[in-house]
Amino acid sequence: MRQKENYAIIGRGKAGWHAQLKNISSSGGSLEKYISEAIENCLVYDADSVDYDIFWDSVVKGPMLDLNLSPNTVHKFIENVVRAPQSDENYNGFDKVGIEAFEKLLRKLPGIKMGRVNNGQVVWE
Repeated sequence: MRQKENYAIIGRGKAGWHAQLKNISSSGGSLEKYISEAIENCLVYDADSVDYDIFWDSVVKGPMLDLNLSPNTVHKFIENVVRAPQSDENYNGFDKVGIEAFEKLLRKLPGIKMGRVNNGQVVWE
């Protein structure tokens, strides 16, 4: 029997809560349900207060999170190479980033709320 994997990131963009583990994503669940199925120290973000246009340009049109990549790497589609991201990196929708690189992108958004799952609860910064 396969061991159940748990969510590594939980987020709220502009269309409700979603969560992701390596090869599975889920949308439309509640924060509480996702937290109950999350790993300890799971990254949680809430972008509900981020300006819609900024969110759209940075996240929706930006890179896709790929939990199979090393945490602080980027796979640039046009270059077809995996490497460390540059501080002024520009992304497009076909690029992929590891979770640490994705977190750095999220932290640049004015109004973003960030936290981590700790003992089954979100501890917001």
